[in-house]
Amino acid sequence: MCPGLCSPIFLFLVWGAHWGLITAESPVTAQFGGDVTLSCLFLSQPGMNIQRLTVTWQKERAGAEALVVHSHYYGKDQLGRQDEGYRNRTQLDPEALAQGNASLTLRGVRTQDEGVYRCHVTSELGTTSEMSTLQ
Repeated sequence: MCPGLCSPIFLFLVWGAHWGLITAESPVTAQFGGDVTLSCLFLSQPGMNIQRLTVTWQKERAGAEALVVHSHYYGKDQLGRQDEGYRNRTQLDPEALAQGNASLTLRGVRTQDEGVYRCHVTSELGTTSEMSTLQ
């Protein structure tokens, strides 16, 4: 009926390219008061319009709405909804965004930073979500 097009590998690649993948990283260990980088990689290509890129980092909370840790869209950081506990402590590398890297640097790690973080990226190539556990 659809030779080659219905194979599991083809369907997975199409799903991954258009609908995104959710992956979980190994736990990240941080020193109290130090800096840590939470990894978030997404599909990119040369000449991709990063002005249309949306990056949101959130900290998951059991039984409550996730905290906004960092947001970036329209080509710049959008921190109006950032949780107060993360103000002036987060950073994305704008040059790395063009290379498919939305990793977040968190400065001055506190004990209350421990937990699960989700990076959600939407671009012209699709959507990706990655989770990182900070210990």
